Amino acid sequence: MIASLGLADPLREDIVESILSLSEGKTNVRIVSGDHKASVLAVAYKLSFVEQISDESCIESSEKLEETLNGLMELCPDERDDGDEARGMTYKFNSPDSKRRFKALKKSVRLVYRATPNLKRMLVCAFRESGSTIGVTGEGLSDARALSEASVGFTMGQDGCSAAKDHSDVILMDDNF
Repeated sequence: MIASLGLADPLREDIVESILSLSEGKTNVRIVSGDHKASVLAVAYKLSFVEQISDESCIESSEKLEETLNGLMELCPDERDDGDEARGMTYKFNSPDSKRRFKALKKSVRLVYRATPNLKRMLVCAFRESGSTIGVTGEGLSDARALSEASVGFTMGQDGCSAAKDHSDVILMDDNF
């Protein structure tokens, strides 16, 4: 062996307390991450989303979830487009039955791994179209469209890329979630 390398991306300060406060305030928190399944489960365990690190009852792969959402949604012109934002197209449910099927799905999926930028966007649209007010936090280019589709998009001011900041409503200057 020539070398061994270990990387760690620690959770933000006070995130456990923040998630607990949100949950106590009747906010449904979801983790939609581009990370590997084991990483998402480890973070979910640290944040008390799951009681055991091996609990896979509320986790879904991006690939499977996007396939499901593709059957429920379609790209349509955005009536909210005011010209300045240039949103253009957005995802909408393709039938009233799709909205009902998504409401059942959103109760069971709390964690998503290997999330693609398109899945993030579709998921935000699905939550919005199902009647939820949705806040999204993000800092990367892959979060930009989801941030713009959210009711309120929050970007990290120090770690966030400029594209994410351009698509968000609120920039957290100290990155304190």
